[in-house]
Amino acid sequence: CPLNFSVDICGPSVVCQGESFTLTSNVFPRPQGYPYTYSWTTPLGTVITTPNLTINGAALTASGWYTLTVSLPPNCTYTTQVYVIVRPRPIATISNAVTGTVDNYIHMRTCDIQLTATGGVYYNWTVTSPPILTNHSNQLTLPTTLTSPTLINFRVVAIDSFGCASQQVLHRVRTANPVVSRSINNTSTNPNIIRTLTMNQTTQFANATYTWSTNGWSAGPLTAALKQRTGTIAQLAGIYTLVINQNGCERTFQFELLNNATFTPIIEIGTNKIYINEEIEMLNSEDEFELKAFPNPVSDILTVSFKNPSMDDIGLTITDINGRILMDKNIGNEELTTLIDVSSFATGMYFVQCTRNSVVYPEKLKIIKK
Repeated sequence: CPLNFSVDICGPSVVCQGESFTLTSNVFPRPQGYPYTYSWTTPLGTVITTPNLTINGAALTASGWYTLTVSLPPNCTYTTQVYVIVRPRPIATISNAVTGTVDNYIHMRTCDIQLTATGGVYYNWTVTSPPILTNHSNQLTLPTTLTSPTLINFRVVAIDSFGCASQQVLHRVRTANPVVSRSINNTSTNPNIIRTLTMNQTTQFANATYTWSTNGWSAGPLTAALKQRTGTIAQLAGIYTLVINQNGCERTFQFELLNNATFTPIIEIGTNKIYINEEIEMLNSEDEFELKAFPNPVSDILTVSFKNPSMDDIGLTITDINGRILMDKNIGNEELTTLIDVSSFATGMYFVQCTRNSVVYPEKLKIIKK
């Protein structure tokens, strides 16, 4: 044998399932001028007679000892081994952090979507429709808005401590707005007629509860939104409030049943906002009306802005806590922002109220004059 005859194997000791890897022979003295022959034996007993060994798309059964025997005629041989571990790829899963379900889950818009992934140590998230973020935690919280898509695609790849990555997992979450309705079965002006008021919310939100209330009467939290009340118009009339709670996120809606058996529009109550829609299927993106007032508290100039897709005529009034009208202004249907000088107002609480096509909406924005 040549002086200092030796053989080493160069290559990875750990690979991920499905990856390809190569084990390279390192022979001394160098092969130039020496007619070496090579014989690799894999963990499955396969014999390969090339200087280097490549395993394509390694299966889990490719884990084990790889033996290399290098021979030099007439009777010189050297055998060495290396152990290669083929690690299984993690299996990623995504579940809703609250319900643990996927397919039939409808998420109420403006509420955060919380998802949990399992299967790895690190996670790469991608959110499509639209694509917006990537992080490395198993928890993902996505704020949604009134303009969020009806179907949001979440994708996650789980990575284990050895860097093996799972296949990409797709999770779809549907989002929708509440659809609130109210009706009365008899609109006669006869005050003695017994009639039935029917109230409902028809979007099938998972894990939601509904609470109706008016004038000291309340029902809920209910797992079904449908609720009826029976009585004379005097008994039924009032401002009705619906609070929808889904996993701790709430949205609140109001309407008033008047003594003449007619209704005011359904209004959504928000933080310093009023959403108004004349139709029963409210908060359609084409019909949504939004009113804001800021800054709040205010010392001199109050900015009132609104979104008025229908281009109806809008009027604004400001009243004090005693109901005294301090300002009554017709904005028209084109201005999106108006400035109101309240510097002469005394320190205290005031209310901004709007009209739309001469209809006065009962809900008010509360502002504080400093």
